[in-house]
Amino acid sequence: HDLTSFAGKIRHEEAAGIRVADDLLSRLTLHQSRRLDRLSQLIVLATLDAAASARLESIDGDRIGLVVGTALGCLQKTERQLHGLARAGLGHSDPMGFPDSMDNAPAAHAAIALGCRGPSFTVMQRETSGECAVILAALLLRAGAADAVVVAAGDAASSESARVLSRFA
Repeated sequence: HDLTSFAGKIRHEEAAGIRVADDLLSRLTLHQSRRLDRLSQLIVLATLDAAASARLESIDGDRIGLVVGTALGCLQKTERQLHGLARAGLGHSDPMGFPDSMDNAPAAHAAIALGCRGPSFTVMQRETSGECAVILAALLLRAGAADAVVVAAGDAASSESARVLSRFA
């Protein structure tokens, strides 16, 4: 994939995201809209929609798995943490916000929202993360580790990631 066009898409999506944000926030709980970064919000909404379409309410939560694919992870929270640490030192560190900077945070938030207590994974394999997530879900089903697996994949890029990626073009 061409990184220059990828960086251009990030800038375009950020601009378009202003319109989408209002719709997203109206579908999230107050806690989710305030605490979760953009990627976690998108993954939570996608998995809730997928679960509703699949009618998973009749399956025990212990038997429902979740696999999330992402190439870039939780960039917003990570950027905020690192910029604060660079600017103000360790006194700026946010122990409550740090877990949300981990790349598996979207899967954790989605599992909580769905009530999934089965296997939960985050797959990061660059541009094939989504495909790898589907493959892992199929393997979980085949192995009998779950009766149903919800899969979501995505990324919420930022202007900072576009700037960094453009250096490799």
